[in-house]
Amino acid sequence: PIVFGLAYLAFALSVAVRVGAIPAHTWAARLTDAVPETMLPLVTAIAPAALAIVALAWADASIAPLALDLTSVRFVVLAVAIASIVLSAVAAFIQDDIEHIVGYAIVGDAGVVLLAVAALDPAAWAPARIWILAFVVTRSAFAAWAAATRATFGTGRVADLRGWAIRAPFLAVILAMVVVASIGLPG
Repeated sequence: PIVFGLAYLAFALSVAVRVGAIPAHTWAARLTDAVPETMLPLVTAIAPAALAIVALAWADASIAPLALDLTSVRFVVLAVAIASIVLSAVAAFIQDDIEHIVGYAIVGDAGVVLLAVAALDPAAWAPARIWILAFVVTRSAFAAWAAATRATFGTGRVADLRGWAIRAPFLAVILAMVVVASIGLPG
């Protein structure tokens, strides 16, 4: 159990690092300054999503069938997941740049990916894979909205975008659709 617990923890933490979960999120936050908005989903969502799916398949084939008591190890993964969800929401709320908001939204979703890894229940993995697909699509759409907003208004600073929804109602409709899809609607 100790060897499998450490292997599970190592794999879960490698997923946490790759998806940019807190406290390993600094590379993802810095990346929002270094790459164009349209590339953010590729480097912060699509590639990490592939590793998350591999982690789920590995846990399904190697860890879950053993029915080991990995409660203490799972609590570590759950703590990282919950911290990522909560702290990224706070960080996104206080950001003044829409690319950073996109980046922290992706970090928050990384916490949800870690919840799936922490589940160690095959019944949770099929919905988790579907959610990962939705995560990639919605965050790609969010990054595209951020790029279109920056191109339309010449800025990505939230303070400079006051009244943007009135001046660009199409962008407001797109953002509303991204938000609705991000929370899992229509289901």
